[in-house]
Amino acid sequence: MAQPNYTNVSQALSTLSHEVTLASNIPNLVIANQLTTIQNSLANLSNTVANLSNTVTNLSSTVTNLSSTVTNLTNNVNDLTITIQTTAQNSDRRNLARIFNSRLSDPDLQLEIVPDMSGNDPPNYPQSITRLREMSARRKRFAKYLGIQLL
Repeated sequence: MAQPNYTNVSQALSTLSHEVTLASNIPNLVIANQLTTIQNSLANLSNTVANLSNTVTNLSSTVTNLSSTVTNLTNNVNDLTITIQTTAQNSDRRNLARIFNSRLSDPDLQLEIVPDMSGNDPPNYPQSITRLREMSARRKRFAKYLGIQLL
């Protein structure tokens, strides 16, 4: 029985291997590889466009949220400004009333009402220094609050 010639088999496989590498030079295979490369590039571009679209959507949402936050901050600043102005006006009104009351020389003249910190007039406010003197032991503290020094 005849044995295979391994040298011939080895040379044949070597030749076949070399010829297979030359197959990429066949025009149809080159075009097929190029088409595959183009398809892969188009898929990558499509993914990139989708990612950019998502980024723009997220950016738009962020801008909307920032706009809402700025509006809320503006409203808070406006509210605080009004509160500060009201507090300053109440403080001015309180100070002016104390000054006016401290200058009264006639005990029967009407006292200027000193409002509370909210700008409200206190209940049972004495009408004059004479009426204040008729009040209970709290009168000295209340007189001081009004800007009056009782003798």
